[in-house]
Amino acid sequence: MPSLPSNRGDALAIGASHYFTGIPCKHGHIAPRRVVSNGSCAACRKNKPESAKRAVLRYRASDKGKATLKAYRDSEKYKTLRILYQNRRRARKIEAEGCHTVADMKRLRIKQGNRCAYCRVHLGRGSHLDHIVSLSKGGSNWPRNLQWLCLSCNSRKHARDPIEFARAAGMLI
Repeated sequence: MPSLPSNRGDALAIGASHYFTGIPCKHGHIAPRRVVSNGSCAACRKNKPESAKRAVLRYRASDKGKATLKAYRDSEKYKTLRILYQNRRRARKIEAEGCHTVADMKRLRIKQGNRCAYCRVHLGRGSHLDHIVSLSKGGSNWPRNLQWLCLSCNSRKHARDPIEFARAAGMLI
């Protein structure tokens, strides 16, 4: 490594990012050292992301990691984001226009009074974000084409036209 300076001071003076001493680091690597850090070995730094991945995998496999992940997956934030990502994916897949955010979803839920748009039952854990005109029938993914439904109404509505569904449910004459 004759092109690199032999110490940190020389490397700083010429503006180099590395220097090479030829002395092994504490892990036995004979490699260039980084100027901007604490003089850590470039080989050690390169191996750090892999060891970080192993640490994350060990944590996720532990009881505490499993409990943390379960708590997150049970959270309202996770469920809301999951609905958002699923809707975005479906809309992208069929090239539907529009998009909505978590804030749009929350605003819509408040606007509906946390009740199903059709049967007006209180929305609990089994609530579904529905496209009024389904994506498969040419509906958009804009917030104005969304409504919150209970599991029962969403299952019965499926991809039907909203007027046809309301008529079949006895809401329209």
